Amino acid sequence: MDNPDPVSTHHFDDIENKLDLIRGMIDLKHSRGVILRELNSLLSLLHSKFQPLYNEAIFTEFYPVYLKLLGSFRVFGAPPSYAKSIIQNAGKLYRINSGAFRQPEMALELKRISSEFRSLKRILRGGTAGSGTGRKGPVFPVIESGDNTAGITYLDSLDVKVTPASGSTRFIIHPTYKEEEPVLLQQVMDSFSVALSMIPAGTKKLPAAFEVQVYFRSRLGIYSGNSFGVLLALLIKIEINKLLQPNIVYEISPATAFTGAVSPSGEVKPVGREIIARKVRSVFFSDVTNFIIPKEDEPAARATLAKLQEKWPNRSLDLTVVNSVSDILNRRDIVQISKRPIKERVKATARKHKYTSLVLIPVLVLLGFLYAREFDTNPVSFDLDGTNLMIKNKFGSVLWSNTVHPNVEKEMTEDGLKIKVRIIDIDNDGVNEVLYTSDLIELHKSLYFSSIRCFDGRKREIWQFTFQDTVSSPKENNIPGDYNLHMMDTISLGGRKLLMVVANSAPTFPAALFYIDPKTGKKVGGAIWNAGFIDQVAIADINGDGFRDRIFSINDNADLIIKIVAVPMDFAEGMIKTRSDYMLYGKTPVHLLLEIKLPATDYMQKIEGANRDRFPPSSIQCDDEGKISFMARYSARKKENMYLLSLDSKTHELSYFIWGGYRIIRDSLVNAGKLPLPYTDTKEYTDNLKNQVRYKLDGKWVTYAEYKKSRGKD
Repeated sequence: MDNPDPVSTHHFDDIENKLDLIRGMIDLKHSRGVILRELNSLLSLLHSKFQPLYNEAIFTEFYPVYLKLLGSFRVFGAPPSYAKSIIQNAGKLYRINSGAFRQPEMALELKRISSEFRSLKRILRGGTAGSGTGRKGPVFPVIESGDNTAGITYLDSLDVKVTPASGSTRFIIHPTYKEEEPVLLQQVMDSFSVALSMIPAGTKKLPAAFEVQVYFRSRLGIYSGNSFGVLLALLIKIEINKLLQPNIVYEISPATAFTGAVSPSGEVKPVGREIIARKVRSVFFSDVTNFIIPKEDEPAARATLAKLQEKWPNRSLDLTVVNSVSDILNRRDIVQISKRPIKERVKATARKHKYTSLVLIPVLVLLGFLYAREFDTNPVSFDLDGTNLMIKNKFGSVLWSNTVHPNVEKEMTEDGLKIKVRIIDIDNDGVNEVLYTSDLIELHKSLYFSSIRCFDGRKREIWQFTFQDTVSSPKENNIPGDYNLHMMDTISLGGRKLLMVVANSAPTFPAALFYIDPKTGKKVGGAIWNAGFIDQVAIADINGDGFRDRIFSINDNADLIIKIVAVPMDFAEGMIKTRSDYMLYGKTPVHLLLEIKLPATDYMQKIEGANRDRFPPSSIQCDDEGKISFMARYSARKKENMYLLSLDSKTHELSYFIWGGYRIIRDSLVNAGKLPLPYTDTKEYTDNLKNQVRYKLDGKWVTYAEYKKSRGKD
């Protein structure tokens, strides 16, 4: 038997205050989740300070409500400490000697919650939830709104029913409350509009009006806000599809969570740094394996996930970032599309066509085997097998292929492929297209060397973009318009999807960075030119103004150096300033948000005979801590990395991480007397490199210490 601590007068006062609070909450129909939390808090106080008979007398009036709320509680989504507290307090209540609460219903709830808690502990250790967890369909994290709700976050799920109706379209939300939340209702309407807009033209005629019913399954909270909009839009679209295409089955993975409101145009809105952090924590303590989040919330979400995984390193949770509802519909790991089982279709057809169904059966059987694998022409992935570039659908079937030119490097890394082949939805119609740079296929033809081509899933060309700008400088006139193109990233600028492209000159030094519209294949806006290759490109807020900028490494062929520079995302025609004889005619210097000059390693200078380090072209990312990592190699071979150069997007400080293979090679040369000390695997070596880095400040190159001091005065 538990031995409560000694009781003082103020403990009785605490009990009376708590009882009045809970009675008021029940009378005013507060959130079920809030009431359960307060009842659990009351039990904690009773068990710690009072005798069982007193506890029984006090809690009896609340027991029916408590048992009902306990039936709605789910361990998944709640912090383990809170779930453990629920189990402990309910268990002590159940075990009171009088047996007043020792009822079969209470025993069942205790057994269920304890089983869910064991499942959660398995998941946090890297295991699976196992059977019997009660999860049905995808979920979304809910943060309670209203008074006395601090810290309450849990997972809920939706049921949606869409049926034809007479008159005008109407929306019904369950559970309902005295005051309907206007933001919530507007999100239901917006999600419906988005789902309706995704129905392809030419499909079966839609009803003139609908009745849309939305059910919140857990019924724990008083619902407000709109961050369930993305999931709701998907579920409504699935319901409408059932009306139009009864033989097609759309399913959302049950191990998936969603967050984000949906705009009337289908864009997924961010929820904000603090909100996404709380929601990631809720999803982390569940059986969810994939959390779909708005793109803009990614940094904060990943930072929160990394922090949680410090304590539970074996808990695996994927974060999938999206910009629009159509992005999600294109993911077959999220939304799965299949035919209704053959038996169901045969039965339905037999009821409708009693005699002709016998003739249709062989046809349906044949189609059932062929459609699932071959009828899907939506490209979702690609593989490069030797010289064979294969475009595949969700089933892994090859939709079409091309033979890669033999001159293309045999060891093509993932980063190398990513800037040469991209599969995206260019027009947000739910069907992907394939973009690739033609140098993969037609390396020997000058025209194709400067091209990007766009194809659909049947290998029908949609457009071809060719970049053949000719430029001149005091050093060289009429530089040929032959370029090696790289597709660095897709961005959203002014609500418009754009593809960012780098064009590096094939015969000589100029390079350009610009955007094209992936829907039309037309160049948009101006270009930023440079006197040397533009290599590695990232997106991050580099000056703390809240807007993302473009950061990239460049070769300055005039001064024979490597630089890291940054420009705003939206830029006009211009050129990165360099020596006057390398400046292109008609190009004015662009304003740089950041300009850093990098030193060359002694290995590259003395062993390779190069005047700068080698940075292969790639699209790089800013991590959760705001670090941008550039990769240098000590040879042209793909896997021979030299160092990782990390740029802090907030402080602009650089740090070097030396790659293992390079350490071995350089240290052996130091031992042989061909390169000077220090050894590569020392802080002294990386400090030597850092001390040679220079920052442009008021037209002069300065050390980081001087640069940092100047920024501190601003």
